[in-house]
Amino acid sequence: MWPKPTGDGLTEYQPKLSYVKLIPEWNWIIGTGIYIDDAVRDAQLASMTTIKEMRYDDGVGYFWINDTTTPVPIMVMHPTVPDLDGQVLDSPNYDTVGIEKKNLFVAFNEVTSENGEGFVRYMWPKPTEDGLTEDQPKESFVRLFEPWQWIVGTGIYVDDINAEAALKEAVMQKDVTRSVVIFAVISAVLAVVGLLLFTFLLRAITKPITDVVDWSRELAKGNLTQRLGFVNESEIGVQSKNLNEAADSIQSLVETLKGTAERADGMQSELATSSEETSASFSEISANLESVAKQFEQLNQTIGDSSTAVNQITSNISSLEGQISRQISSVTQSSTAMEQIMASINNVARTSEEKGKAAEGLINILADGRGKLTSMNQTVTNLGKSIDEMMDVISLINVITSQSKMLSMNAAIEAAHAGESGKGFSVVADEMRLLASSASENAKSIESTLNANIQEIGNLMNVSMQTGEAFDRIEGEVTELANALTEISHAMTELAEGTHEVLSAVENMRNISAEVQAGSVEMNRGNTVVTESIENVLNISQDVGNAITEINTGTDQINMAMNALNDRVRGIVENIADIRSEVGRFQT
Repeated sequence: MWPKPTGDGLTEYQPKLSYVKLIPEWNWIIGTGIYIDDAVRDAQLASMTTIKEMRYDDGVGYFWINDTTTPVPIMVMHPTVPDLDGQVLDSPNYDTVGIEKKNLFVAFNEVTSENGEGFVRYMWPKPTEDGLTEDQPKESFVRLFEPWQWIVGTGIYVDDINAEAALKEAVMQKDVTRSVVIFAVISAVLAVVGLLLFTFLLRAITKPITDVVDWSRELAKGNLTQRLGFVNESEIGVQSKNLNEAADSIQSLVETLKGTAERADGMQSELATSSEETSASFSEISANLESVAKQFEQLNQTIGDSSTAVNQITSNISSLEGQISRQISSVTQSSTAMEQIMASINNVARTSEEKGKAAEGLINILADGRGKLTSMNQTVTNLGKSIDEMMDVISLINVITSQSKMLSMNAAIEAAHAGESGKGFSVVADEMRLLASSASENAKSIESTLNANIQEIGNLMNVSMQTGEAFDRIEGEVTELANALTEISHAMTELAEGTHEVLSAVENMRNISAEVQAGSVEMNRGNTVVTESIENVLNISQDVGNAITEINTGTDQINMAMNALNDRVRGIVENIADIRSEVGRFQT
């Protein structure tokens, strides 16, 4: 453990690894060290570089690395799409595993967490010279490197696997056919070599015996039991001795050939029987394969019809789903409208009830207003009477002012007659005249005002009478309005109850439509699965049909080879029969 220097200073103690070596001559220890995280990072970078450059299958196959991050892994290194490095692999394009469309890299994480390694089958577009194809079955093998939490994987398309398997099978069939042909050729060559060897030996033995007529005659008859008795040191004796020895050798050879011919006879019978049975079996296999091929053609037609029917069902379900969606929309709108109507009805009922209560209060207010209007009329009447009394007072004031003016005039006249002694009285007379004039003017003003008030009081009395009549009409109409509002409130209550029942029915219809829609969605999903299954079955059926066609072609070739082999076997049988016939002439 040792602190690590960084740009911000030393860190806490971290794992470090050092290598040291002793120099005994100097008693020195020379060492170097590296922090573990740096070593791991260097090793990871070197490993990524190496794995990134690795290729197989003529440079087509490669390896990638992703980590084990959950819930969705992160791409560590991709050799052909480096933009993916460091990206979270949560794109919907990776949801290609199984019917449930599971994320591909999540599936890699699951299989390696369970077993450390494994295979994952999924759908993926295949690159060709014309671009990417539709999604095709692909299989990847992934393995977990636990110390670094890396998942290393590679993949290959299933059709390439099938093509390679078909190629291997064709090579195997070719090897079997070649082995059978080689066996037949070797058998034929051995038979011909044996026949040539026998002919050569026979000629080599019989040609020098021209002088020994009897022995040669017997030998010509095939009697190998006799021997020449003339054996000496002469040339003929030596020749006879040699002929006897040759006869011994021939006898031994013929016996060997007889045994070999007998064994070959048994073998050729078995070979001929096996060859014929094999040929018959291949003929039967060919016929069966043709029948199976026809059945697969019918099966493909049936699967195609089923696929068409399922597509029609899917179309009908999609149409039904659209209709149900429109129905749910309509029912939802109806439900919303009914709820609004319900709210409006409740609002109208509540408003009617409130307005009914307000109308009853208005009736009470009208009654109170009528009483106040009556009181006002009485007050106005009393006011009119008071004004009349005031008019009488004004009239009296006018009389008084008129008399005061007369008195002041008389006083002024008398003061004038009195001279100096009457000046004080004259001043009083002037003041009385001014007071009388002012009082007269005020009286006229008050009278004018009172006359206006009398007129206004008259108008007020007329208005009060009209107001009373209006109060009577308003009271009648308000009473009728209160009764109508009461009836409306009762009707709205009954209508609210009916609307609530309709709303419940609409809600049930919406729930039923939602259940039907969910069922149609589930049926549509099921039809999608059925369609995919039918397509898979159709692909498999077509692949099997193609394989059967290839096998049938190979079987025809094998059958032709077996027929040729049978012909050669029959030729060998005839040759062996000839050999047995020739060998049988010899007496041993």
